[in-house]
Amino acid sequence: MSDSPTYDLEKNIKNIEVNTGFILGLDSVLVRYITDIYENSAELVTLFKNFRKLISGEITHKELNLNQIEYEIYTVFFLQQLFKAHAVNQGLIKESPKPDENTMKEMLKALGLEDSDKLDKISKLVNDLIDQQDD
Repeated sequence: MSDSPTYDLEKNIKNIEVNTGFILGLDSVLVRYITDIYENSAELVTLFKNFRKLISGEITHKELNLNQIEYEIYTVFFLQQLFKAHAVNQGLIKESPKPDENTMKEMLKALGLEDSDKLDKISKLVNDLIDQQDD
């Protein structure tokens, strides 16, 4: 008998309440993965586009063939998007203007991300993702 539980992966968890603060926590985890763990930064925008296709049902997990780190990033991203969608539907998000590049860099510096290459990479990714949502 295993010490860890086995979950029915065909079922969804229902009737759960989550504080909106977890969205910020997931943002932080995602930034850490992007800056410190994921090594293929040139493919980040493509990876996130594929995540969106996976979420929308355009492709399957098998078609995407994620490695372990990409799967972990997808898990965090999916939860982040799920929580954000529910927050929007429940009127829990206040609209804010799209940050410009200097604002993004200042925000990232405030998070202790002083490495200019990492700042540029994150700033570009965030702006690309924001632009995708505008489409």
